[in-house]
Amino acid sequence: MTAPSPPAPPRPVGERPADPGGITSSWGATTVGLVLVLLGAAWLLDLGDVIELRAALVLPALLTLVGVALIIGSLRRPHPGLIAFGTILTLLVAIAAVAPSEAVRGGLGERHHTVSRASDLDDQYEVGIGDLVLDLSELDLAEARDVRVSVGAGNLNVVLPADLPVDIEAKSGAGEIILFDDKVEGVGLDQEHRDDDYTGDGPGLALTLEIGAGSIEVNR
Repeated sequence: MTAPSPPAPPRPVGERPADPGGITSSWGATTVGLVLVLLGAAWLLDLGDVIELRAALVLPALLTLVGVALIIGSLRRPHPGLIAFGTILTLLVAIAAVAPSEAVRGGLGERHHTVSRASDLDDQYEVGIGDLVLDLSELDLAEARDVRVSVGAGNLNVVLPADLPVDIEAKSGAGEIILFDDKVEGVGLDQEHRDDDYTGDGPGLALTLEIGAGSIEVNR
């Protein structure tokens, strides 16, 4: 005859019961999934020109959503995954706060502009999160022009004509700036370059380049 099994040991005082059905374990995945769905929907609306996304608004909104999820989830148990996600968002919000003011505007995705005629050259180009390429290698100017280019987070690349005088001011919240043969890395960067034959009156291009986080590169 088989002896009866010994009774289970009592649960230590203060120990929480097992989470039935993995509710708390799926809470973090649910929150991250909701963030991705909302971000994807907003991205589609931005691509359809229904709304204009701005990194300076999107990032704090996502951080608020994660914070609310942490508060609700902490009633059951800690969620280290959400804490890590929230920490990353906090860093991005901090970068957006110290970045140049115009560098956290614009939508999401990749922008590639090739301009060869002065009449097609806009005064401003921007993207919130993504890469922006401005190819001016074939541009022919008969007068002075001012152009501002801004990226919230990503990469900004400008290709200039070989013989066009330029005056460049480049600012970065965090990352690197490469102006021809000069490269700097770090936080709160501010670099300038002016060609000797740039006067501001005759044919020439004044460029203001701003990025929150990422890389600025200018070459000919």
